[in-house]
Amino acid sequence: MLPNPQPYFGTLVDPRRETRNKLHALQDIVMITLCATLCGHDDWVGIEDFAHENEAWLRELLPRANGIPSHDTLSDVIGRLERKAFAEAFARWMQDSLPSLDARHIALDGKTLRGSRQNGSAVHLMSAFAIEARRVLTQHGVPGKANEITALPDLMTQVDLRGAVISIDAIGCQKTVAEQIVAAKADYVLALKDKQPQGSLGQQPGRGTPRGTEPDTTERQQSTERWPAAHASLHQCAVPNPTAVWPGCLIARLP
Repeated sequence: MLPNPQPYFGTLVDPRRETRNKLHALQDIVMITLCATLCGHDDWVGIEDFAHENEAWLRELLPRANGIPSHDTLSDVIGRLERKAFAEAFARWMQDSLPSLDARHIALDGKTLRGSRQNGSAVHLMSAFAIEARRVLTQHGVPGKANEITALPDLMTQVDLRGAVISIDAIGCQKTVAEQIVAAKADYVLALKDKQPQGSLGQQPGRGTPRGTEPDTTERQQSTERWPAAHASLHQCAVPNPTAVWPGCLIARLP
């Protein structure tokens, strides 16, 4: 169950000037937006409609609400909030909903926001996603996919990863990333590609592997009416002193 979000967002700074035309408290605007978004509304007109349809319930939650803000007011105020402060408040809210990440799978990944392309560029977000709970623990905007690797260290500092199992695709297969995960007392699963430089895995199978360190191979075959049979081989490399290559090293790859 999600905790009450009001204490988490109560410290946000109102970007508006104090005038007699300021009819709606910042807390009311934020709460209306959060509630509507959690109910599946993803545009400002829809959020306003949600507020009108649920006004009686919202007045129990926000007894000082001065009516329902227009969609223009909602959009203007939320759009002017300090993004980092909002992201930090959201991250605290989400993380407190999962007090412990022990043995939980957390996927660190970047996605381009559909429909956000303007002037040739689109919004690209790095997120920490709790797979079983289906919750985004924190998000970090980056200029594009090529910049994901520079955003990973900051993203990981925003979440208490102790005990979690962190998965990252091949762009995050960096020793510094592995070191940061181990330092956070978490475990990792890093995706590798065949183009990974020789030596990055210690001794790789098929690339000068010393005798006696050949990989164990498990092959699986799956087929359905729709898809042809698919083959996958899992190689576990026996690397002398693996932690000297990768912190907490247990190396596997799908060729």
